[in-house]
Amino acid sequence: MPGFAPATEPLAVETEPFLGSYKREGFLMTIADAAADADAAADADAAADAAAADGGPGALRLKYEGADGLTGTFDPPVWHLTPVSHTPTKTVFAGRHNEKDAWIPVVFYALTDGSRYIHFGVRATAKSA
Repeated sequence: MPGFAPATEPLAVETEPFLGSYKREGFLMTIADAAADADAAADADAAADAAAADGGPGALRLKYEGADGLTGTFDPPVWHLTPVSHTPTKTVFAGRHNEKDAWIPVVFYALTDGSRYIHFGVRATAKSA
């Protein structure tokens, strides 16, 4: 998406409502706090990758992996998410896999019944845990 990117000064948002798992048939997305995830990284490459992608306060890490019959069929890619905008109804992040990729929008929102969703890669996925 040309022209879409996070601001120079990242927006600080409360990320706790977004953390957790989002699952649909065949796929699982896990959202973690980028700073906490970098601190917990077991290997130097993961820690360096997380540090390089630090989007400031409110930055998140999205891990996308196969589930159900697709478990273990591909190496789970990781997207780095930086907050772009926040309203009472939705929070938009700019996400990318690495510095060579273009930024794409990743939207978190809640329905009126309180159920939470992520909209990523032209699909909406419900929060499962």
